[in-house]
Amino acid sequence: MPIFILSCLSLGYLADNNHPLVAYLLSPFVIPVMGSVMALSGIGVLVNKPSYLNWHDFYASSTLFVWFAYWHRFFEPDAPMFIYFPYFLAFVSFITVILFVGQRKNIDQETLRVMLKIAGRKPLLSLVVMGFSVASLLLIEHFLLFPIAITLFIIQYSLLECVKQDE
Repeated sequence: MPIFILSCLSLGYLADNNHPLVAYLLSPFVIPVMGSVMALSGIGVLVNKPSYLNWHDFYASSTLFVWFAYWHRFFEPDAPMFIYFPYFLAFVSFITVILFVGQRKNIDQETLRVMLKIAGRKPLLSLVVMGFSVASLLLIEHFLLFPIAITLFIIQYSLLECVKQDE
């Protein structure tokens, strides 16, 4: 998920340094545009057409920008979550992809069989995780739900990538 990792690192840096580009990320057109990208990439995750696009990466990145623009209205601009959540999500994404996808040759057959069974339910699993991430955007008073939802999305992506390479 290189686009998502770079988006997280860039967003964390911009928010941490109170960069003037943050004003563009908070403009009124960010939520509808990125929300549309989020919806289209969510459909892309479910149908996986064209398969050469990394729909998970687009979905996670657009969700990050919707979260940043939408939640900035309800919290102080210098709230630590706008700095630390993107860094946390970049770290989790990087480590999870390295652990699952980079080390898939070390997975035993029994574990791989269970992973294939879970991956066989991709549409349902994807709908649940994406629904949870959208719901976490709306539940502002429970601000820790968003990083949990995106972390689950990252884990699901890593599992599917690990199994996809083995098919």
